[in-house]
Formats: sequence, C-alpha cells, structure tokens
Amino acid sequence: MVDRILKSQYFYASLLLLCCCGFWASQAFRLDYFLTAVGSSPLHWIHLSLDAEKALVDWPTGTRNLGKSLTINAYPLLYDFFGVDPKNAILIFMGVEIILVTFAFAFFFKAVDPNADLALVAIFAGITALSAFQFMNLARFGYPFYWGLYYGLAAASRIVGIAFALQSRPWPASIALSLSVMIHPIIGGFGVVVAFAIVLAKGFETIRLYIVPGAVWGLVVLLWLVFSFSGETIAGGTIAQSDWYALTELFNRHWYPVNFGVFDLGLAKYHFIPLVSLLVAYFILEIENSQPTLFQKEIRYVIVVLATLTVAGVLFSLLKVSPFLVKLCLHRSSDLLAVFLFVRVAQNLWWMFQNSHFAFRLLAIAALVSPVFSYRIPGIPTAFVLLVTLPSLTSILRNSGALAKISALLAWIVGAVILMVYQMGLGSDAGLDVGNWRGYFNIQGYGQTVIVLGTMAALASIFIPRLTVLLPVLVLVSVVHLNDKRVKGYNEVRFGDFHEMQLWAAANTPANALFMLDPGIAGAWRDQSRRASYGNVNEWLHKAALYDSDAELFKEGLRRFSLLGLEAKDFYTYDSPIRAASDIVKRASVRFSGMDKNWFLAMKQQEGIDYFIFDNKKTDLVNLPFQKAFSNARYTVLKP
Repeated sequence: MVDRILKSQYFYASLLLLCCCGFWASQAFRLDYFLTAVGSSPLHWIHLSLDAEKALVDWPTGTRNLGKSLTINAYPLLYDFFGVDPKNAILIFMGVEIILVTFAFAFFFKAVDPNADLALVAIFAGITALSAFQFMNLARFGYPFYWGLYYGLAAASRIVGIAFALQSRPWPASIALSLSVMIHPIIGGFGVVVAFAIVLAKGFETIRLYIVPGAVWGLVVLLWLVFSFSGETIAGGTIAQSDWYALTELFNRHWYPVNFGVFDLGLAKYHFIPLVSLLVAYFILEIENSQPTLFQKEIRYVIVVLATLTVAGVLFSLLKVSPFLVKLCLHRSSDLLAVFLFVRVAQNLWWMFQNSHFAFRLLAIAALVSPVFSYRIPGIPTAFVLLVTLPSLTSILRNSGALAKISALLAWIVGAVILMVYQMGLGSDAGLDVGNWRGYFNIQGYGQTVIVLGTMAALASIFIPRLTVLLPVLVLVSVVHLNDKRVKGYNEVRFGDFHEMQLWAAANTPANALFMLDPGIAGAWRDQSRRASYGNVNEWLHKAALYDSDAELFKEGLRRFSLLGLEAKDFYTYDSPIRAASDIVKRASVRFSGMDKNWFLAMKQQEGIDYFIFDNKKTDLVNLPFQKAFSNARYTVLKP
C-alpha cells in the first residue's frame, strides 16, 4: 500500500501543490511592500494608465503597455464587472502563475522522458520553476518572479507548447505557443523558435501536420499583434540613434550584458559561470551518450539554436546593429537554454545516483540538489560539475575516438579554467584562493544544511528505495524556504515609511493631484498611492520614450530633466555605464534637494505640481516655508 502511494503521480502532484502553496504564502505576506518597492503592477495600470483624468497629468511609463498582454486584461474585467479589488486579483494571479508554471515544467519533463521517475520529475519542476535556477540567464531577468503579471503565464504556455511539439501534437502545440506569444511576444517567440527547430528535426511528415494548425493560430496571433501594437514604433523611431543607444546603455541592464558586468569577475558567478558550467556538464555527458534517443537528438538541435540566439543577442548588444535587434534581447533565451541543458544533466545525475559506485551516487545527488543551496547563486557549482563528469570523461578517454576524446577533455579543461579564474581568483591581486573550498561548492550557510540532509536522504534511499521520496521533499521544502529568505527584503523596516506615505496620499489628497518626488527615489510611487507622478530620472530618460520610441515624449523627458539644471548628454561619455547611471540619479537628487523656494513655486505654477516629496536624509527644509502636508521619519510632503 505504501509503495503504491509513493509511486502514484497523485502523491507527487500533491507534494508540488503543497510546495506551490507555501511559495505563494511567502510572497502574499510581502505583497504590500513589494508593490511599495518595485511597483509597475496592475494597480498602477488600472488606477492611473486606464484613468483618463489621471493619465493626463501622470508621467507615462512602460506600465501603460500592460494591456498589450492578453491575460492582463482580466484585471479590469474583474474590477469593472465583478468588483474584485485589483490587489486581491494580484493574489489570485500569483497563485495561478506559481501552480501553472510548476506543473508545466513537470509536464514538460514527462514529455521528454515518459518513463522518468516521478521523484526526479518533482525535483526538476521545483528547481526550474521555483528556485533561482533560471536567473543564470545572461539578460539578468530575475527568477523566480511571480507577482501577478504576465511572465509566468507566458512561460507556462511556452513550455507546454514545446512539450506538445516534442510529442508531435500540432494543434495543442500551436494553441499553447500562440497563447504564449499573445501574453508576451518575446517569451512566446522563443518558444515558437524552439518548437520550429523540433518540428524541422522530426522531418517532412511532421512538418506537414503543422501546416493547418500553424496557419490558423498564426493568423490569430497576427491579428492580436496588429490590434495591440498598431501605431507603435517598435524600433528607435525618429529619436537620434546616438541618444537612444546612450540612454538605454545607462539604464537598461537587460539589453547590454557586457556593460552591466555579466562577464566580470564579480558578477559572472550569478549568470555566466553557472550557464557555462551547465554547458560543460551537458557536453561531456552527451559525448559519452553515443546512442541518443529521438528526443535526445531533438534536444541537441534545440540547444544549438538557443546557444546561437544567446551569442547573437550579446553580439547585437555590442555591435548596435539596430535598436530593434537590441530590444529583442535575444540573449534572454539563455533561460530556456538552461532548462534544456538541465533536462539531460538531471537525467544523467539521476542515473548516476541509481547505478554508480557509492561515492559517486552521493556526489550525483549533491550536484542534483545544489541549485537549492542558495537563492543568490543559481545552477550547479562548477566544482560539482568537474567531479560528477569525471567518470564520463574517463570512459570517453578509454573507449571513444580521437575527436570525442579531444572534445570532452577540452570541455573539462574549460570548466577547470572557469573554476580557477572566476572562483579561485587566479590572476587577481589576492592570488589563488585554495582554502575557500566551501565557496567553490556554494555550501556555506543553508547549503551546508541541504548537503547534510541530502546525503542522509540519499543514504537512506540507497538501502530503503521507498525513502527516495525524501529527496524531492528536501528540494521542495528548500525552494519555499529560500524564497521566504529572498522576499524578506520587502519589509516594513526598509519600506514602511514610503508605504505609509503612499497610503496617506490615497486617503487624504485629491484624486487628480500631481506629486513630484525627489527624482532619485525609485518609481514605485503610484501603485498604492493611486496618485500621479511628475516622473523621476529613469522615467524621463528611459522608461517613457525608449520602450515605445516616442520622439515627442523623449523630448519632453529631456526638458523635465533639464529643469534641474542638468543635461543628459553630459553623462554620455562616462567610461562605465553603471557609474554614469548612478551619478546621474545622485546629481539630480542633490539638485532637487538644494533648490530654493522660488524654484518650487515656479514648478507649481508652470508645471502644475501640487505636492513635493522630500527625503529627510538629503534635504534641509528650513529654507522652504511651505505647508507640511505629511511627514514621517524618512519622508516629508510639502504643499506650496
């Protein structure tokens, strides 16, 4: 009876569902402060962008584009027709996102390997959907991100569509991928490219099956995109390309991975090292796999396609061929690349756990659960990769041809060089750090707990097979715990004063009031205050015009920035875009804080600003004898 339950798909589905509930709860308790800190949520869109009166005075940001996503339009529908408060709707959407993405990855793994052990399916789904695993992408998109927007729904539709393509099910694949594109064109677009590669690999007979469903759903997607993006300038528009590139390089950390340190010694451990380490593991293990199954062959094609897109994206960001190619951010496909690499690596590690010598069985499990050692550093540590691939490398060197031997050895050497240069500090001023062995395996802190529990669970399951269930339980509990640690940063200590001020504004100021914040304060003002903002530095010079390439809005942003006595072009010549972006915000904040009474009166009269928000740590308010509308420990609101 017990064995039957432990082998039941319903049992593992229940484990995943419990994990999703815990993950959701850890975020739901911090939603208010997340909205305070980050913003750009459906609250902002509904209460300002869709409010005709407020939209006239509010400085537009990229949030106004939320309606171009198919599923996000459920928010105003629920609000207008069913009276569901958007914040409650966010909680519902968060839960839906978390569950759909988690089970989509489980479905995907079962599609790749129909005979997979359900414990491994649960481990794979928990790691790829709920840990920081995909944060290794070179575009630096944060994972996991489930805050009621469209990213999770687009990702779930995409991976399900790819799974259906692997199974040669053209209608479900076309429907799922079309939904993904209509939810988020770029996320879904990468899914379409992957599915196209899979179908091509299957041959002419399969291609023929996709002609009708592809045409039908392709037309639906085309109509949606025309409806959503008609009248929009997708590329740089009439904005001078020198200005467009200069300002996007200052503020957009996703489009320019080289500028924002993805390959630097300090930041590479978060993105570049984990991705290349995973490539090394996959490459060596696949060389040993001389007789791949059909799905394994298709995955090889997909990995080549995604790796090519990733490299192309980095090159486009460096060469600046066109704003459109930069905006595509092709290197964000590296998150999907990591997933496909992990499919095969996870399968190999599980096989090693079940069939290798005792020590390597424990090492394989340590490597498999290592992505949940930390929420900061994703993937499998390079040191683990080098160790778990030694048996495969040895086998290749003994039994394979010359090309396979050279290729595998070079791949392993690449991993060793990465370990020594990026993690052990070879060539740095401090010299080679041989003693920090825990750092190479990322097992400090919580990682030590996981490695001990994982070893105990592995030992127990070796002798009592039914105890294998302890391994997915360990992973799923860990992802909830790590997410809880990750989102604890959104708390009252850090954002309580800002949150209090927003709630005061919502309850005590006219609905159409216009606020001007210290331009160095982040732009998460609108979501809970429900009040318009004059904008900040990032919004004037980046968010408003450079997504839609609206030349008039771009000029207006430059004008507003110049009211502080600053010119954007003065920051174009910095050696480091990161330093320039930091300096431009600091200098704008200093100028704002140092202005006299007459400047603020002029801003009220000429720009229509009703309230000014000051950071008490930066401002001496003695010289501004205006009415104090609100004040707490950190912020003061003055009404001239």
